[in-house]
Amino acid sequence: SFITYYHSNRLDNLLQTLRFLNINHSDIILNSELVLVCQDNHQVEVGGFSEVNQILMNTPEMNVPMLTNEGVKAAKHDKIIVLESDRILPKGYFREVLDELHEGVKITTKKMKKLLNPATDEEIISETFETYCDDRSVTCEFGIKNMWSGNTACMKSDFLRVGGIDSNYIGYGWADCDMTLTMEKAGIQSIYKDNYTELHLWHEGQTYGQTDQKELFINNCIYCCKKWNRAIPNFMI
Repeated sequence: SFITYYHSNRLDNLLQTLRFLNINHSDIILNSELVLVCQDNHQVEVGGFSEVNQILMNTPEMNVPMLTNEGVKAAKHDKIIVLESDRILPKGYFREVLDELHEGVKITTKKMKKLLNPATDEEIISETFETYCDDRSVTCEFGIKNMWSGNTACMKSDFLRVGGIDSNYIGYGWADCDMTLTMEKAGIQSIYKDNYTELHLWHEGQTYGQTDQKELFINNCIYCCKKWNRAIPNFMI
């Protein structure tokens, strides 16, 4: 089961991500379901998957934990891939991950590149685009993307065993750090594959909601640091 959450303001990212699932992984998605969880209330037409389940949350604030938890609960299969709506993985990646996936592990890429500008499908295929390095931290260093950002494969049973992602994180940030630490504390091993590079699509640096998003980000940081008994990072101070 692929679980993808999105907001209707980023449909271009979502549709490009879905197109490249068909381009690069058609053999995988042919036998997979897609659970699409929309923060607001916009449905899309999707092909290539054996089944598509669309959930409209109509929530005023971005709440990645809630969207992800709802998607995982709705998933029909044991092996789940939580894929954000702005990520492209190269050919062969999901096949290898699904072959290696079992209880007690979670898997993502170590290497990631973020686009500096929007790119067409043709530019992505020919790799004629500009990026910067946005590699993940394998030690869950605060302020750097980690296991639960962008693209994560795990077993549904492991996800549910730890209670899902803490839904106290409203708005952008810090829920990924929390979930990585939560699963590692439960003995679920993090595997960062370094033989594939994930592509993070360009989008505006904006979180969609009705509340002061900067304040939510700061509150998330304080909550996470208190929960895990860590000092607030200097960049936040």
